[in-house]
Parts: sequence; structure tokens; C-alpha cells
Amino acid sequence: MMSDFAPTSDLHGLSAIYVYQNAMQSAAFSRFSDKEGNWNGLSVSDVFGNEEIKIGYVDGWLSTSRNMVRVFVALALAVIIMLAPIFSGEYEGVDNIILTSKYGKTKCATAKVVAGIITAILTTTLIAAFNLLLAFVFYGAEGLDCSILFAPSDYVEAFIPFNITCGTLLKYQILLAFTCTLSVTGITLFLSAISKNQIVALVAAMAIFLFPVLLPITEVNPLFRLVGLLPIYHVLAISLLSVEQMSNGMLYAIWAIPAALLFLGVGAGISRRVFAKHQVL
Repeated sequence: MMSDFAPTSDLHGLSAIYVYQNAMQSAAFSRFSDKEGNWNGLSVSDVFGNEEIKIGYVDGWLSTSRNMVRVFVALALAVIIMLAPIFSGEYEGVDNIILTSKYGKTKCATAKVVAGIITAILTTTLIAAFNLLLAFVFYGAEGLDCSILFAPSDYVEAFIPFNITCGTLLKYQILLAFTCTLSVTGITLFLSAISKNQIVALVAAMAIFLFPVLLPITEVNPLFRLVGLLPIYHVLAISLLSVEQMSNGMLYAIWAIPAALLFLGVGAGISRRVFAKHQVL
């Protein structure tokens, strides 16, 4: 006798098919129709070119990508909170002891900078690894090799106009999380060294980190190529990933690496020198 209900595995399969069909319809509507829902006259080759596109279930990994944006923004703020007192917290009297010791102006200042950088990198590594582990537990590896071009329209990742896979998207996003951490570390070390009060250093670092999103500069503005390399846009990855795909296949976002090294190098170097030359009473 046949059961009136499908087996559980069949229900899961039907659910996946339903999600897949909705994703296809949503993606097709966003790229091949106008505002009224009519065909816009573009062909598949007009929209996607001649590249091979693998289509499949991408919702799980795109949800992971979306959640990691929130996590990495919170991580950047946490790094600022951790590092803001690293120099400024000493100016309340402890600097007299540190800077008058044998290695206070040399090894001690360098150790503070190195400790701050290592702490920021390790924290980012743990957070990124934990998020990826959770994603693998919930979604497995399915969809990592599928293109984001057919992402449902309710995912902002659908605005990236390049044929990259979910796996590639996540690699860029994690890379940008590290570049953001390094940039924020350099900025915060610098502000901590020049601020006499740790609250001032904290507020100034957070303001510099968050302020660029208030600027009236859109992704189509040529200035965004520079503004987009500021650390807040590293974690708000979609805007930066949408700028350009270069001739070597890499996205413009790769320029976040030299930008981060510049922020870190300048911030670490100046902060060490400022703290070492600080006059004690």
C-alpha cells in the first residue's frame, strides 16, 4: 500500500528543488527583465559572456557570507576596543615607569606593537575559522563550486556582476577580513600613541573606521576606487568586490592587501616612535 506522505528524504529533496527554482526565477528576473517584468532584450551571452557557469544550490553559503559581514564588522570594533589602551592607557602614570626602564623606549615599545598585531591576527583567525566550521556543519560543501551569478535577488551578493563561485567569494571575504584587521590595527595603534586618554583613542578610532560609509560616494563614482580601500569597506565586502574584474581574473578588491600593509606599516612605525619619545615627568 502506498503511503500518503513522501519519505523524509524526498521532502528534503523537494524543498531543495523548490528553493533552487525560486533562485533561478529570481536571478532571471533581476537580469533579463525590466522594472515591469518584461524581457529587457538581453541574451544569456550579453549578460554572462562565454564563461562556463555552474548553477546549483547557493543559499547556504550566501547566507554564511551575509552573516560574516555582521561578524567581521563587530570583530573590527572589538579589535579597536582591545588596542585603543595599548599606549594611551599607559599615559595615566605607568609611562613614567616604562619609559625610564632600561628597555622602555626600545624593546618595550616594539613588544607592544608586535603584541597588538599578533592579538588582532589571532582573533581574526579564530573568528573566521569558527564561522567556516559552523557553515560546513550546517551546509556541507554543497554549492561552494557554484556561480553566484544566479544568486536570488534578496542576496546583495547578486550585485557582484562577475562569474565567481561561492567558494571564491568566501575566500575574498576572509582575505578582506584580515586586511580590515591589519588596517584597523595600524590606525588604532597610531591614535593610541598620540592620544593622552584611552577614551579619546577609542572614540577617534571608531569614528575613522565608521565615517566613510556616511560619505555620499557610490560604487560608480571613480573616487570609490580609493574610498573603497578604507577598512570599513573591506568587511562590507560586496561594494568592493563589485568594482572591477582585472585582466588576470582577480577582482579589484585584491588592492586591499597593499592598502592594509600601508595602514599597518605607517601606524605601527609612528606609534612606536611617538611612544618612545614621549616625555615623562
